[in-house]
Amino acid sequence: MKLKIFGWLYVACLLPVMLFLVACDDGGGGGTQVVVVTNIVDGQVVVVTNTVTPPEPQNLYNSTLSVPDGGANITTDAVTAPDDGTITAVADWSGGGALHVRLLRNGVAQTGAIDESPITMTAGTDDGINWVVRLDNDSSPGAKNVHVTIGYLPE
Repeated sequence: MKLKIFGWLYVACLLPVMLFLVACDDGGGGGTQVVVVTNIVDGQVVVVTNTVTPPEPQNLYNSTLSVPDGGANITTDAVTAPDDGTITAVADWSGGGALHVRLLRNGVAQTGAIDESPITMTAGTDDGINWVVRLDNDSSPGAKNVHVTIGYLPE
């Protein structure tokens, strides 16, 4: 009788450990992960399974803005990073001339360039961080129609 009780106790104690080890092994893939939590409630094993899907690359902003000359600046709408990863911003326009383009993280410039089209900038991000692109036309005469995209790539 003692051996039978010990055997069931052994299985009950070993089961959560085995399920935890299986849940921790993601098999090297980068797709959906299944998290298994095992508890013992009133002497019964209770298993809760939760599926976690990592974020996908996303286009967070895609618009054309009219940037006047004379030093005026235009700022895109703010976008929020869905998770840790990389933010990439591209400003593209026709008609020549240079613009000053900045990528701002929570209102603080992270990178910038004064150049001709296109300008591409990247920066690392944490989840929940707000990003905008600011465009200044202080070096080229005439207004510019600038196409801006802001994208997110997961880690």
